[in-house]
Amino acid sequence: MKNCMNQSGATRVVMIAISLVALSSITLSQVFADTTTTTTPAGAAPAATAATTSTVTAAPTLSSRLGVSYLGAVNGPILSNPMATTTDVAKESPVSVNHSIGASYKFNNGMSLGPVANFDTNVFQGMTFKLNDPWLKFGIGKEFASGPFSLGGDLRYYVPVTEASRARNSLGALRTTQVASIEIPGSIFSIDLAAIPYVYFYSTIPDGKRLFRFIGAPTLNAKISDTFSANVGYWFDSSVKSKAGGTNTGLVVDDQAVDLGFGWDVTPNFNLAPFVEMNTNAALSLDTTNVQMYITWKVL
Repeated sequence: MKNCMNQSGATRVVMIAISLVALSSITLSQVFADTTTTTTPAGAAPAATAATTSTVTAAPTLSSRLGVSYLGAVNGPILSNPMATTTDVAKESPVSVNHSIGASYKFNNGMSLGPVANFDTNVFQGMTFKLNDPWLKFGIGKEFASGPFSLGGDLRYYVPVTEASRARNSLGALRTTQVASIEIPGSIFSIDLAAIPYVYFYSTIPDGKRLFRFIGAPTLNAKISDTFSANVGYWFDSSVKSKAGGTNTGLVVDDQAVDLGFGWDVTPNFNLAPFVEMNTNAALSLDTTNVQMYITWKVL
């Protein structure tokens, strides 16, 4: 049964690769199209003798197409002990920062493509460094926009380069992020609905490992000013895991929480988003609530 599942996993990898190539071929002419327009003045003579005026929009420079960004996710201490160096009362998770550093090439149609490096640091219990699997990110931008509604997202392939990934026979993972945004007319409020599925691939499927993962996150936002907003959201993290004998667990919710925070655009390219996260898997208390923050910096 496991060998059958392995062949099926490899087949899915091939089919996904074919689909991505097809998508690239469909959008290739849009991606690299030059923006050139020709205008003939009204009342001009026939083309054989008339003078025409041509307006050519210069192609973007290479530097304008390149992007560099940073995302820091700070996992802070529990509220019952703000000076603690762990994020939970069981002292299993140290206060740490997850870092994502990405480079991208931006196409004419708003899409982008590039690698993202990811690692964790812990400076409160001795400086430690943990390298995570990097990913290749295809930014789709806004797929659709109409009135107060818009839909955007990205596609990612996680490359299994770490020792932990090799130990579990990983062939990588595919993730897509879809975020639907709805602005409530005549108000400061908007709603974001995020859906984030993952599919995991293995050469040999180990027991107890994720085969599929799904994160759902609805969020209510309030735009206080041009640079400041408040938000409250709920998220859940669910997965399907392998079991002995080639079976699986079915979709099970592994974790869930309610977040309350705000966002501040310090500059147009630098944003701070601190929030309090209340874990709803256990009884609500200061021991199950901790401080977190996202730091977003668009370098280029």
